[in-house]
Amino acid sequence: MLINTGDNVVDRFCPKCGGTNKHFFRGFCIECYTKDHELIVIPPKIEVNVCPSCLMFRIHGEWMPSTLENASKFVEEKVKPKQIDKVKILASPIEPTKNGALFNVSIAGYLGTDEIHLEQEVELIYTKRQCLICARKQSKYYKALIQIRPKDSDTTSKRMQSAFYFIRNQNRENAVKEREAEIFKFKKDKHGINVYFGSLRSAGSIVGQMKSKFGAEIKKSRSLFGMDRTGRKDYRTTYSVRI
Repeated sequence: MLINTGDNVVDRFCPKCGGTNKHFFRGFCIECYTKDHELIVIPPKIEVNVCPSCLMFRIHGEWMPSTLENASKFVEEKVKPKQIDKVKILASPIEPTKNGALFNVSIAGYLGTDEIHLEQEVELIYTKRQCLICARKQSKYYKALIQIRPKDSDTTSKRMQSAFYFIRNQNRENAVKEREAEIFKFKKDKHGINVYFGSLRSAGSIVGQMKSKFGAEIKKSRSLFGMDRTGRKDYRTTYSVRI
């Protein structure tokens, strides 16, 4: 730990080291006081969950982008100052490590009337934990199904393909705002194209647009497929879309 203070030197006598012309706090020079008292609490190693599939961080129970800004804020929140007033904490990345990244943590504030500055290196360690969205992507999970079907014998394969491309492109836009919309699968069979969604909101929005864009005939149904974590019934919604 590196300690720097300001320039206010007082002519006193430190009962521990005998030093004079130093910065003092509660009867001792600051150097001796800081040796015997914990000014900050910060672990040398901090763990954060990282999804091995999408590389998102899990912070405060939520998954968020694994940016240096988010990593720095996470490290800063782990610093617990003691006895230091008007504290400013800044974590800056130094270099990557085998299992994470090394940060320099700088703490500035006041110990009594004297300005103090402390620095310490901290390693942020990445621990693998798959996020819920990626787990669902790898399973058969879906919340909504759009069944693209021909309205009659005049519906061409090109028109069916165009409808699918429209659905795919609209869902990509929705996925920017809602992570569950990233769950997107499709399957072609002799009846048409089945498109599976992780987001009911995205599917419902797209179906509404298809009605005006393709003149689609739409039928909606729901089926129970399980219970959620709170014990509530969980449903899947199916849209039969004929174009």
